[in-house]
Amino acid sequence: MIRRAGDEHRVRTAASKVKKAAASPPRQILGRAKTIQANTGGKFWPAGNSNRTAAILWASTLATGVQLALAAPLNYPLMTAGSFKMLPSPSPAPTVVYHSCVSFRKSTSPAGDGADGGDAPDTLVFPMNASQRRRLFASGSDLVSPFIDSDPQLIGGTCADVMQSAGVLPPQPLGHVSNAMWDEFELVTKYQLQRAAQAVRTASGTCPDGARLTRPACRALAKTERLVFGGSRLCVGDNECPEGCYFEAGKVYWNKGIAGRCSEARQCFCGYTQDWAREIMELPKLFKGYTMAQAADAVEKDFPTYWPTQIIEQLFRERADMDWTVVPRLTAGEFVNKQVLLSRVAGWAVQTASPTVFSCKHTYGRARPEELAYAAQQGNACAPTDGVRDLLDQLPPLETGSDGVGASGYTAYGTGSPRHPSWPAMHSAASSASTYLPALMSLTDAQIAEVRKLDYAVATSRSIAGVHYPSDNIAGLMLGQQIVSDQLPGFLGQLGFSEAQVEEAKVKLAAQKFSWTEWESRGCHLDSGHSENGSNAMQATACKCPGCPADPYTL
Repeated sequence: MIRRAGDEHRVRTAASKVKKAAASPPRQILGRAKTIQANTGGKFWPAGNSNRTAAILWASTLATGVQLALAAPLNYPLMTAGSFKMLPSPSPAPTVVYHSCVSFRKSTSPAGDGADGGDAPDTLVFPMNASQRRRLFASGSDLVSPFIDSDPQLIGGTCADVMQSAGVLPPQPLGHVSNAMWDEFELVTKYQLQRAAQAVRTASGTCPDGARLTRPACRALAKTERLVFGGSRLCVGDNECPEGCYFEAGKVYWNKGIAGRCSEARQCFCGYTQDWAREIMELPKLFKGYTMAQAADAVEKDFPTYWPTQIIEQLFRERADMDWTVVPRLTAGEFVNKQVLLSRVAGWAVQTASPTVFSCKHTYGRARPEELAYAAQQGNACAPTDGVRDLLDQLPPLETGSDGVGASGYTAYGTGSPRHPSWPAMHSAASSASTYLPALMSLTDAQIAEVRKLDYAVATSRSIAGVHYPSDNIAGLMLGQQIVSDQLPGFLGQLGFSEAQVEEAKVKLAAQKFSWTEWESRGCHLDSGHSENGSNAMQATACKCPGCPADPYTL
């Protein structure tokens, strides 16, 4: 690779400012990080040129509290947050040095709680503690919700206690000898490449073979793009329209008739929607027709109670009712103890689980998939198999996200991953409708299966978006389920439910508490036994309540 004149000078100037920043008060570091980035052009170099990369990312980490730590190449102070022990600066080369293997580690150095404020302000250490959190707040860090187990807001229980009750093991360290994390990383990276290949929009010709969107997918796309869906059109003659999904005059239409050609005036929306989910999950009705990109978009900025509310509304449209042995009923026209109650429980479940889950996140500090991708692409992490290396070669060069941190080009989101550790997944922990709805409502087996499919789809779509490993999702689902099962009876008592009703809720929660890991191992995420095409009795029995006390497969 050819370097421009003056590059070396700018790199050493940047590195010098990084060294000075380590001794600066936290508020000064924020300004110096911006200066360092400006002096180095604000972008990453390609693989093999880690001097400039390390200086920029190290500085932006100081300013934002992101958990990835890159060692400065000239033995400058090191942020020990997160996961990666980097190599010394590699020699300039145009190719990624995948064979340069190093070990990953998570810092467990204690951050002091003394009057001096503990560690230096350039250090981010997991597990999080109170003194480090105070320093982060003073520095203006945007690290999200660094709860710790001693916080009084953990009404759902401490991370350690809930993990033990739920049977959730700590996350595997990155680079563990079993290569399990690399297997998960390989899967998530495959999702990213597959998702990118699906996103097709053309203004000429027609959609590629097999890429014509169905009508439900076209409607879903209009919702995702925040456009008006104009319904179906049958266009002929001079008004011939593209076959499938297309955009014209501010609206999205679907044409099932004669195939016309795409144009600037009528842009085609194309996507491979038929088979992508077959080996990943059985899509719930609310995700019907989604492309991978739409599934990722559906769980990017959704309000925490959005999907629970959607499934509640769907169940009421199907004439599902409350379980009146659990829920008080004043008249046949009950409303407060029906729609109002479920809306409150949905919000309560998210609020109750969140502090505990975020305490777990900041206990273990697992780095996001994009961070591992960036380190491996730069040749600073060992990619142990040809499969992983081939996938990394197919990724675009990763750079900082549009907000100055993260790694755009890997995830479905322009800002990269959220500013908190990966494990456990909060979207998954918030997806606990499959715990409280069967306890409070009178649902059929097919409806219970549909609620589980939605919880799983919300969780798994975060991996499709590239921001979580699958094990993050399962841990989140299990922790959220445990917290709601433990705390819901007490919450119902606070709402004025009778002792008999609270006791009945406890009985239902205990009887219906299933195992997400067993649900997956039986293939229920691929076939619940209940679909729009009918039921599979044997699979439906296997998936009715895996791991429950009355599960015939475990008795």
